[in-house]
Amino acid sequence: MDRRRLGSELLLERHEPRALSLALELVDGALADQGGGLISCAWPSVSQTGGWRLAWAVAGLAWRAAASQADRVALVLRLDRSAGEARLEGDRAPSEVLVTRAHELERELPSSRFDARADGWTWSFPDTWLEAGA
Repeated sequence: MDRRRLGSELLLERHEPRALSLALELVDGALADQGGGLISCAWPSVSQTGGWRLAWAVAGLAWRAAASQADRVALVLRLDRSAGEARLEGDRAPSEVLVTRAHELERELPSSRFDARADGWTWSFPDTWLEAGA
């Protein structure tokens, strides 16, 4: 067996197209235990380019966005794709914790961009990080 391949297997870097839906399923379960939950669309598959980091980033942003809500109502997330870009959108003003993590993600995933507004937030990244047919 190729040692490089073995190393990536140990680091869980294999490609898992369902990574995004699996990660958000975990977040949704944790939020349900606290009286909340995610309201979201059907999540597309992650491409090899997006890899596990994309799923981890989206799940982390969802968790931080929901955890900052005092009323524990459902968090609405939407994933939109157009003009070569995908956007994850939250429907509430982002907390400082969410903004801090999003800016860390901009450094970790340099092709991503975070925009905060009074009525919500958007985290954008190349749509090549998702499967073409999604």
